[in-house]
Amino acid sequence: MLMRWLLQGLQRLCAATVRGPRRGTLIVQPLPGIGDMVWHLGHIHSIAMAEGAPVTVLTKPRSRAHELFAADGAVAEVLWLERNPGRHDGVLGFFRLVCMLRRRRYARAWLLHGSSRYAGTLLLAGIPLTIGYGRGLQRSLLTSPTSLPSGITHGHPMRLADDLLQAHGIPRREPVPRVVIDANALRRIDEEYHRCETPWIAFGIGSSEACKQWGAPRFARLAERLLRAAAGTLFLIGGPAEEAIAREITRDLPALAGRVVTVTRRPLNESIALLSRCGLCVSNDTGVFNAAAATGIPVLVLIISGWEPPWTGNVVCVRPPSGSNDVAAIEVEAVAAAAADLQRPPERCPTGAERAT
Repeated sequence: MLMRWLLQGLQRLCAATVRGPRRGTLIVQPLPGIGDMVWHLGHIHSIAMAEGAPVTVLTKPRSRAHELFAADGAVAEVLWLERNPGRHDGVLGFFRLVCMLRRRRYARAWLLHGSSRYAGTLLLAGIPLTIGYGRGLQRSLLTSPTSLPSGITHGHPMRLADDLLQAHGIPRREPVPRVVIDANALRRIDEEYHRCETPWIAFGIGSSEACKQWGAPRFARLAERLLRAAAGTLFLIGGPAEEAIAREITRDLPALAGRVVTVTRRPLNESIALLSRCGLCVSNDTGVFNAAAATGIPVLVLIISGWEPPWTGNVVCVRPPSGSNDVAAIEVEAVAAAAADLQRPPERCPTGAERAT
């Protein structure tokens, strides 16, 4: 009780020393991956709608949130949380972040994470209303009286964010995450690839762990089966780190070279625009999978975890045989059969211009 009283006094003191009018809402989502940010799209959209104004998102650069939200009217600005390594590491980094947020004078902040460090940052930044899960010490550092019950402050990030919004009476704007397509990026994709034969198929070839990588030989064999069975163009989508595996795949497909396109240097918003034009995506469990699923196109994800993705109707999980924790154990024939069942014309995700109207 004494600790709570002292922290409340410190918060009031910090808030009183911030000069100028309060404005805007900050959402802190520090999980680093593209997929992590895609999971939170619905929560960010819902908070912005409840606030009646666009929000600011504080996140890590690996999320590429500035590209993900390029056409999203719910997000006014993306700020970078630079840690591990970065200028916000350690004690000095902690206070650099505090100073940055104090200068911006936010009226309220949502912390979509269980970290006490970030809750302390928001407290010292003098933000009057701070909302979060309330995990452990974090509960004493938040100013909102409404957090999650102590027994349910751990779990999948999507479930925790769902529960937090529900506790504050904010309905989810969309039942599953949906990305807003950048109309300008879509135009650039259409101009670049308009000569490519349709339908388009995408492979998400990257992976964060070796056990999640299906491998170039299997992707090549699947590509040969899909492209020899029907017309179309295959896009190998990833980042610069996937250029080597893309070369391996194309090297095994000399007869189909004109129908296989490597896309590893595009901005994320252009890759998402390209995915939205595809009739099917087959992907490792990586950011491409999450981005593709959020456009509404059919997706086959090669996955080892027991987690069920939130998308229904357009996502099918293909898992290795029982007892294996390596996606390389998934047979090409099983993926090809699932692809034949799932492939269909894509459901168009609205562009930013369409969402605005």
